[in-house]
Amino acid sequence: MAVNTQEERFFSSVRHALAQGYNQKDFYKIVLVLGVTLGFSLSIVWLLKNRYLLRRKFTFYLRVLFGKAELADRRWKVDTPVSIVIPLSNRPLERHHAVNLSKGGIFLKTFTPYALNTSFEFILQLDKGTRIKGLALVRWIHQESTASSPRGMGCEFVNLSEADTNKIRLYLRQKNYNKE
Repeated sequence: MAVNTQEERFFSSVRHALAQGYNQKDFYKIVLVLGVTLGFSLSIVWLLKNRYLLRRKFTFYLRVLFGKAELADRRWKVDTPVSIVIPLSNRPLERHHAVNLSKGGIFLKTFTPYALNTSFEFILQLDKGTRIKGLALVRWIHQESTASSPRGMGCEFVNLSEADTNKIRLYLRQKNYNKE
């Protein structure tokens, strides 16, 4: 029987090893190789799944390291409901879901985002007792929903008072968004 392909050679060597028998030391080596291969494969899958998040964090921390950003500028993912009410707009009392929040702005998940550079007044409800009123400016729009980011608009807070900025910082600290 002529061995033609690489697979045939592999399987014939495995059949030969099984026919001869193997000791416990060889078995441990095989299990070790399979375990390392499986662990490496799972880590590659995790890295590919989280590559955009890791790249965003890495570039942010590099910017902090070189003095181009501060840790307080970090956008934290919001997994508790933070509602924003827009009372003085062409869509009164419309509620949006905040996806991430920072002291300087917010990303709002919405199917009908405003146009770029549109300003609107808002009321941000962080907790039952904490309400922040202010003006926001649409800085960027994400028109299509993907697995990594929903459809919506990134808004910058305009003329937000220092007290309101501190309320947002305190809210993020209380919710433990500083842990990764």
